[in-house]
Amino acid sequence: MDDHPKTPLPEDEGSINTSVSLMSPKKDAIKVGDMLHYRITCSHKNGSLLHSGGGFWYATLDSKANPKASTAGKIEDHNNGTYSVYAYAGWAGEASLSVRRILSRQAVDFMLNTIWTADDRVVWKGFFNVPGSKNKPSSACRLSRHGNWTGKCVYPNKNALGKTVFLCEKPKGVDCDNLYGTKSNGRQISARIRGLAQGKEHLFKKPIQLENPPVKISGAGAVAVAAPNLPQCLPDVKLPLSQGYWREDKWQSLLCQITDWTEKAKLTSCLQNRTILLFGDSTTRQWFVHILELMDRKFVARKGEPGFFWRRYYEDIDMSITISFPKELVGSATVILDTVYYEHDLIDKLNNTRCNYVIMVSPWAHFSQWTRESYTERTEKLREALIRFRRRCPDAKIVLKGPHARDHNNFDAQIYSSDVILWGIGEINQRLLSGIGVWFLPIWDMNLAFPVRKTIHMPVTVIHEEVKMFMSYVCGDSKMPALKV
Repeated sequence: MDDHPKTPLPEDEGSINTSVSLMSPKKDAIKVGDMLHYRITCSHKNGSLLHSGGGFWYATLDSKANPKASTAGKIEDHNNGTYSVYAYAGWAGEASLSVRRILSRQAVDFMLNTIWTADDRVVWKGFFNVPGSKNKPSSACRLSRHGNWTGKCVYPNKNALGKTVFLCEKPKGVDCDNLYGTKSNGRQISARIRGLAQGKEHLFKKPIQLENPPVKISGAGAVAVAAPNLPQCLPDVKLPLSQGYWREDKWQSLLCQITDWTEKAKLTSCLQNRTILLFGDSTTRQWFVHILELMDRKFVARKGEPGFFWRRYYEDIDMSITISFPKELVGSATVILDTVYYEHDLIDKLNNTRCNYVIMVSPWAHFSQWTRESYTERTEKLREALIRFRRRCPDAKIVLKGPHARDHNNFDAQIYSSDVILWGIGEINQRLLSGIGVWFLPIWDMNLAFPVRKTIHMPVTVIHEEVKMFMSYVCGDSKMPALKV
């Protein structure tokens, strides 16, 4: 029988009571390899449960020393004011659960149904050349799917954007073809955010933080770790309840059987005669640099080389590696447009009959200010490009790297790069790129569990473990499945 209040009550915008308790196993019976089950309870001051869920939570189980270890908890929302947290006991020793409510139900609803659907949350300055003149006029640019574009400079790309177009106001006397660069307009972006969030600032107050008393995990000494039987790494693998845990700065994956190929000789042997294509952003650029460092081929930027497209070829091992950023970049730097590309178009140009390609795609960090509709169609177009590629090169491996939580230094950042939208982008990517033979490399839990502040550019310790998983996919024996679409 439902004994929850039937009359509308203030939900979790106001003051609420929260608690967390261990449900199973019993506190004095926890062993290495157990899945711990905690319960978060949210109630009104009068003791009644909130009659809905919907909050956005993080949970980590960690040990500061002996051993230094940590894992991310899986949150299950029961939509009645209670949540289950599942955390894997992967090591012997003490462990403490920390729980944070990042966003209330109202804040999540506002982010997903007001912010994510709102147009013009990112605005650029577009810069134009004027032949024979030093004058560089500029105008406002944005993404659009609807409206009257008469008299504007419109830059469509149906192959990558579908119905969405990039457009700019047309400066007087300037040819639209002379657009050469863009730069995010921080002032207009901030003004748009403040306008959308007016009256909602209270939804983004300090997160709720809960700590549970330490528990003792028993095992064969403090060095004991769990060694479960894991499946072979394959495309479209179903994510387990726990993806893994950190132990002494090494990630112990529970996703599948990860083999370490990062030693120089092994990695060089694997990547010989290959073309590695990394389509992403500055978090993927960290991969590019680290891969070369592992091969003892330290990357040095060339004079005048743009930071958004790097390619290196090593004749002695016939290997090339490329990092390519997408167009419509968001950031403080001016982006020269002929140095950035839609990955859809570059993938369509891969026509070497050797088909010695390895593709990694990771669109996320620059897309939280796109509308959900535009981003979804962009990802559908990426799926189509990857299907076309697989028909040309059925055995070439494709990996999708997921997003991770990041820091928010101010109110604007809480809105335009909200973790709940980044999480949603990851779900769109995984859903739309499934079923076509893509390996999914989730890094959210790995990054969340690592015991440092969650910056956009995580430490090299984390980058190394991400790359280790990537290379296990690339260098392992698993073959690409037949394309069935």
